[in-house]
Amino acid sequence: MKRINKQVIIVVIILLIVAFSWSGIRKTFFPELEAERLINKYYQAIIDEDYEKAYQYLYIYDQEKIDSEGSRSAGTSLIETEAKQFYHSKISFLKEQNYRVKDYKIVEVENEDGHSFWHHLVLEVEIDGEIYHKKELAFLQNERLMIGEQDDFFAPYRDGRMNISIAEAE
Repeated sequence: MKRINKQVIIVVIILLIVAFSWSGIRKTFFPELEAERLINKYYQAIIDEDYEKAYQYLYIYDQEKIDSEGSRSAGTSLIETEAKQFYHSKISFLKEQNYRVKDYKIVEVENEDGHSFWHHLVLEVEIDGEIYHKKELAFLQNERLMIGEQDDFFAPYRDGRMNISIAEAE
């Protein structure tokens, strides 16, 4: 009886260790799954119009802050409250344009060199009551989601880019 109790205790301890460390394991060994998790959370928040939540998943950056290697890893020069306020201004612009993301689908995961990858998506968006299908890329940058639009003019108004002019689309 004591032997069975020890085995049960050992199994429970192992399960607890794995359960508590799963987030770190997923990020380290399965980054594609982590990216997919963030993609699902971000786009569901956008569909639900929970922009506060969507903002949490985005990599916030200024394009002019690209380093010598072409990386946007420098982030943004804005403080958090300024970035969040500007993001909400962009969302307000989208609402004025009657733009809404209705649905999304991950159609492919592309790997380049064994550790660089990005997800190809097709979005169903509504603009002024008309439904369109737009292509988009999403990938991880510093454990946050970075959106690379392909043919959606309005994507910069819901992504983490902070150096766009809202008047560009007017």
